[in-house]
Amino acid sequence: MSAPEKHVIVMPLLQATAGSNDLYVTHWPFAAPGTLESAAYSCGSAVTAHDTNFADISVELGGTEVCSEQTTTGDTGDIAALALESLALTASGPSIEVSAGESIEAIVTKAGSGVAVLGSLRLVFAIDRES
Repeated sequence: MSAPEKHVIVMPLLQATAGSNDLYVTHWPFAAPGTLESAAYSCGSAVTAHDTNFADISVELGGTEVCSEQTTTGDTGDIAALALESLALTASGPSIEVSAGESIEAIVTKAGSGVAVLGSLRLVFAIDRES
């Protein structure tokens, strides 16, 4: 039995303004199922943490939230430009598994006046083609 393949999906977060909420959707492109192993956010410019005006960046697989981080002092803290900020997985088991055609959603919601989060999400999946 060989080790599972790794596949990275990069989802651009194109909203450069602070005040709006955004939804980005793609679909699992493989016939074989995948399991989310990690998620990380990277931005083109620095994001200063703030506890009133912040963004909540989350990922949903098939409608179930599987990871989320907020750009607050108690969560991500300041994020340097081009740094890779890990999003902690908040689900496990079948919730982090995705099958052919299933939706993968990146959701950015803003609190207060929000904060611009122009950047991308990097989602790493394991694919076991032998199962």
